[in-house]
Parts: sequence; structure tokens; C-alpha cells
Amino acid sequence: MGDFHAHSCRSDGRESPAFVSAMYRQHGFDFAPITDHGMYYPSQEAIDAYQNVEIDFQIYPGEEVHTPGNNVHIINFAGSFSVNELAKHGTNRLWSCDPRQEWMDEVNRLVSSLPDPPKGVDKFVWASCMLIYQKIREGGGISIFCHPYWISDVYNVNAEMTRKICSSTPLIEWLATLYSCTGTIFRCMMNYAMKKED
Repeated sequence: MGDFHAHSCRSDGRESPAFVSAMYRQHGFDFAPITDHGMYYPSQEAIDAYQNVEIDFQIYPGEEVHTPGNNVHIINFAGSFSVNELAKHGTNRLWSCDPRQEWMDEVNRLVSSLPDPPKGVDKFVWASCMLIYQKIREGGGISIFCHPYWISDVYNVNAEMTRKICSSTPLIEWLATLYSCTGTIFRCMMNYAMKKED
């Protein structure tokens, strides 16, 4: 049993990365990452805290990826490097969006190569998501398109963008999570879907 999306006090959680990991283990989980907003280093902090301790619990590196001009939240689960650090400067700040020129150039190259998207789909955001998935894969990680309907059209993506991402990204890996009443038990289902572009 595991979770793929957890925050610590380094972003908008309440406890330290090491404490969050300890609580997952205490509640019977087999694995969990720390996936703080825009930051990879808290996950490494949790891993380092237990590196000399024999435990029956796996702590994975991770981060919630927020790239400039892209309101889609994507988890980098178990990737070997930070995608946030590729995309922007100042990634020790929660919502930093100071873009790296190399990242913006790559996204814009993708934008120019994509066909016109359906109405309601922002071509830049679509290209940015595709680049995020590609970079996570290069790091050996799993991409998770998290909370696509979290206050839709306010903090996250509209229904058209969600459909486009799920139907046209070469490899979509997404997570459906069901929470118990107490919020301490998570049933996680990974769904790998190979899709071709429309």
C-alpha cells in the first residue's frame, strides 16, 4: 500500500519531510514520496533522514511540478532529478515562476510543432505538459496528472484541457486516489494508457 502525493512543511504541509515519512510507515504504508510544490529537495531530505536506518518502508524522491505559464499540476514520482529546477530559477520558494530560458525555448519549439488544439485547450500549456512528461521519463520517474478537477477553471485546468492531456499525450500515467473518512487510508490505482494523438 502506498501514496504517490504527499506534502511536508517545506510547502503547504504541516510536518517535516522525515516526520511525514514516519507517519506513513506508522500507518502501515509500504512506500510514499514527499512531493512538495515546486521543490525536489524535501524528498531527498526525507530519504537522507533514514539512510542509515533499516526500515520496511520505501521513501521515493519526488516533487509536484509547477512550470512557468502552466497551471497543470504534475507529480514527478521517483524521478532521479528535479523538473522544477530545469524549468525555473529559485525552486526553493513555494510558487516561484522565474523561468529558465532553455525551458521556455523547448516549450516554444514544441508549440510550433503541434497541430491546432481543440477549443478551450491552451497550446502552450499542452506543450509544457508534454515536455514535463518527457523529462520525468528521462529521469526514470512516473508522471502523475494530479487533481485535474480541483476547483476547475480556478486553480487548475478546464475539462477540455483534461481531455486533451489524457487523450493525446504519448504515455499518460495518472493516479486515482480514494480517501477514507479519516484520510489515513489511501487506495491507489495506477492506470497506464497508451494514446495516440487525435
